[in-house]
Amino acid sequence: MKTIFSYWDVSLGLIAIGFGIYRFIKFKKYQKKRDKDMLKKTNGIWKLSYKRYMDDRHAFFWCSLLIFIGVVFIYNRLKGNLPNIVTFIKDIFFY
Repeated sequence: MKTIFSYWDVSLGLIAIGFGIYRFIKFKKYQKKRDKDMLKKTNGIWKLSYKRYMDDRHAFFWCSLLIFIGVVFIYNRLKGNLPNIVTFIKDIFFY
C-alpha cells in the first residue's frame, strides 16, 4: 500500500476528482442563485433560454470530465494495464 501512494497518478487523480467536485458544487450554488434572481426579475414567470441550457451543459461536462480523468488516473495506477500517465505526458511533450 505504501508504494501505491508514492506514484504521481494517484495524487493527480485525487486532485482532479477533488477539483471536479469543487467546481460542480460551485456551479450548483451559482445555478440556484441565478434561478432565484431570474424568478424575482420576471415576477415568478419562468423564461426558457437556450443560452442558459448550453451554459449549464458546458459546465456540467467539464466537471464530469475532471472527475472521470481522476478516476482513470487512479484506475491506471491500481490495475497497471495502462502506461504510466506522467511518463506518457513526458513522452508526448519532450520527445
